[in-house]
Amino acid sequence: MAPSSIRFVRLTHRVLRRRGAVALACASVLAIAVAAAHPGPSAASAHSFAGNRYIEPITGGIIIDHFRPPPTPYAAGNRGVDERVPALTPVVASADGEVLFAGDVAGTLHVTVGHADGLRTSYSFIVVVFVHRGQHVEQGTPIGLSGVLVHFGVRDPSGTYLDPEALWAGQLGARLVPGPDEGASSPALIADESQVVAGEVWARRRGPGADRFMALAIETASLAPAADLASLSRELLGWGAGQAACTSAVVPVPAATGRRLAILVGGLGSSSGSAAVDRVDLSGLGYRPADVVRFSYRGGRAPDGRGDHGRLDAIELADYAPSDTVGDLRAAGQRLRDLIAAVHHEEPGVPLDVIAHSQGGVIARIAIGSGAGEVSTPSDPGHRVDTLVTLATPHQGAELATAVTGLGGLTGVGGLVDRLGEVTGLPANAPAVAELSQGSAVIAELARPVPPGVRVLSIGASGDLTVPAARTSIPGATNVVVHLGGLHAHDQLPGQASVTREIGLARAGLAPTCVSWVQGVSDVLMAHGIARGEATVGLATARVLGP
Repeated sequence: MAPSSIRFVRLTHRVLRRRGAVALACASVLAIAVAAAHPGPSAASAHSFAGNRYIEPITGGIIIDHFRPPPTPYAAGNRGVDERVPALTPVVASADGEVLFAGDVAGTLHVTVGHADGLRTSYSFIVVVFVHRGQHVEQGTPIGLSGVLVHFGVRDPSGTYLDPEALWAGQLGARLVPGPDEGASSPALIADESQVVAGEVWARRRGPGADRFMALAIETASLAPAADLASLSRELLGWGAGQAACTSAVVPVPAATGRRLAILVGGLGSSSGSAAVDRVDLSGLGYRPADVVRFSYRGGRAPDGRGDHGRLDAIELADYAPSDTVGDLRAAGQRLRDLIAAVHHEEPGVPLDVIAHSQGGVIARIAIGSGAGEVSTPSDPGHRVDTLVTLATPHQGAELATAVTGLGGLTGVGGLVDRLGEVTGLPANAPAVAELSQGSAVIAELARPVPPGVRVLSIGASGDLTVPAARTSIPGATNVVVHLGGLHAHDQLPGQASVTREIGLARAGLAPTCVSWVQGVSDVLMAHGIARGEATVGLATARVLGP
């Protein structure tokens, strides 16, 4: 690690500890003041269940979406209750228990508490969290402050979702007895809780009105001073951690050895004839033209003008237009998964890399997201992707998409919010745009760790106005921010020499290029400012123009 980076990490830790203490102290004082104005639930509202008494975690809220258990895991429903509340309302523990999870899922803060009777309660869309994992909390203990919406969920030891309102009313009659692998102290349960929370909160389909309110709630929560400071702190520390073992800029990238295949995936608004991902320097990375194919949103491979592809010519060709890129992302992910399997079928044993731009990176994550990166079909199981490279991909959701969702499909705002992806003029109510919102089930699923066995590199541009670099990081991956600005930074990123270098380093198993702490901090601050600015504009626009 460069000496300047070491100094920066140490300095950042000291500064952020002080700022964090100040922010927490201010938030605590604010919580006391707000609690005085909003007293906690009274003992009269407490109800028992299997020996535990449960109280409502907030007061002064209005339930806007009741418990609606989905008939299947992917059907419409709501796995808890959603309440509209005044901003900065204290959120308290519903009963005594142990904090299983307290942290970020898909850009918002959540807490899960395990109780002695085996129930687990979750509290979501919190702006400030006061507790930490492993902490014992008593009933009524403040666990945080709310945004303008709180989701409360309850699960039994088997993972079945229960009706919170029935629990509060004392109408759940079955007595639960935790087994040896259940309860607050289960390491497996604690380790997996972030994924469970993501599924509980997001993996449900809501109507346009609820989607719009959810988007506004996310924008509001992200702009709260304490939440904004915490987000910036994580971004700075994430950059510092990424520089802990870096490769000097004077070290050349090792020359590519052996044959490799590559699948390119374009983004929102791309087409068979035009995609920003085509700007990647494939020859500089050592790929032969015949060994590279581009994914078609209609399935198979897109015509690319690269001539003979040998055995890969057996894969079906399919032209696609920008309108084909705005459909359901999960369906596109399955089509990419099929293409990966087909490539391996034609060229077994040859290492395969996937290089995706913008929305294409989300699709690629979906395609390789199950089973340790394995891409399996009934006739072709067990294949793997060697390296996944995503460029300017909103792994944490995109502020512009969130703003569009918050507008609820209103017309008349044109270029202010419709400039999402590579081109203008895409429909604001398109499925892909909604799924790129920070409030979507797809983005929540991306909060899961990357599959083991797949080398993953995510690259963002510091001045990207379409997908802020602050939203491109992936837990457990190599995350890099390159210095690039301008109105067209999003489209120009794939063709940058710095991107070619980082891809080459990652494929060789080397750490990212060392960056001075001045440049690194500057890039982080720029990216954070862009994200915050877009959230502010989106929220203000939705409030002014929305119903």
